[in-house]
Amino acid sequence: MLTLNDILQRALQAYNTGQFEKSRQLLESGLALDEHSQPCLWGLIKVCDAVQDELGSVNYLHKLATLLPDDITVLEAFTAWCQTPKQLDLAIDLYAGYLHRRPDSADGHYNYAYLLAQKQNFAVLSKNVLSGCLILEAEITKVDPVEPDLVNTSVGNKMKECELHSCMTCVTANN
Repeated sequence: MLTLNDILQRALQAYNTGQFEKSRQLLESGLALDEHSQPCLWGLIKVCDAVQDELGSVNYLHKLATLLPDDITVLEAFTAWCQTPKQLDLAIDLYAGYLHRRPDSADGHYNYAYLLAQKQNFAVLSKNVLSGCLILEAEITKVDPVEPDLVNTSVGNKMKECELHSCMTCVTANN
């Protein structure tokens, strides 16, 4: 029987040779041995990224964020992948818990506020898409413009990250 360390070594070797499915299978077997294995979860996120499995990435990031609820870096990574209202609600809940435990976190409060603003954007988008209206552009122009001195803050950076990941809300809001 392989140890977790053996599994991780073999999964890394498979990943480095482009055998992503083999790497995924090994890492999932590692999680079967230890469901809290951070290296397995990070490896699975990396494999999902390599095969462009966004849903897989989000699911493993959510597991990692649940496992490490006080690690804002993991919360930020999870949030960067959130593209649906359900995923956004999960991120909001995780940040609410984080702020309950760490109420003095300026980054936590800022990111939480950003997520709440995104939730409103999803509601506007959903309403217009479901009703078939072509007024989406008009609704987006009603959003307060970003202050010029905020462009280089993490909001601007997150919007650029989302644009790279084709997050429809942020791409539309940037145009």
